[in-house]
Amino acid sequence: MLRHAEADEHEVHAVAESLRNAVNRGDVAAILACWSPRGVLQPPHHPAVCGHQAIAEYFRNILATRRLTFTFTESVVIVLDEVALETLSYTAVATTLAGTGRTDDVGKGLHVYGRQPDGSWKLTQDIWNSDLPLTRPTDLNEK
Repeated sequence: MLRHAEADEHEVHAVAESLRNAVNRGDVAAILACWSPRGVLQPPHHPAVCGHQAIAEYFRNILATRRLTFTFTESVVIVLDEVALETLSYTAVATTLAGTGRTDDVGKGLHVYGRQPDGSWKLTQDIWNSDLPLTRPTDLNEK
């Protein structure tokens, strides 16, 4: 039998895997099942997205135009009583539904989980960013 901290780590990893699978399937209801009702999603180059309704809208908008495929390439979970932190690395592919474009990404992120009143773990915070350099428009003043 697992010790309590190991069991919690296992449960947190399971939530992360459920989230990844839900995003890859484009299943907004399953995505929300991983989140606490007042969770905050902090995507790059976008304002914070707060609460279930806004998180659902964010994913519906994204998934209306593209399919996402995420792989978590590394994950380390630390449980601190009622909070768990997961640092992760990822690869991602975004493909337009029209099949006209594809964007590949690699990066890292931080998931914060909170133990819920029923003892389960849910995401409370999610922030990530790319390891790839930003592309910038050509400066017309450069020669």
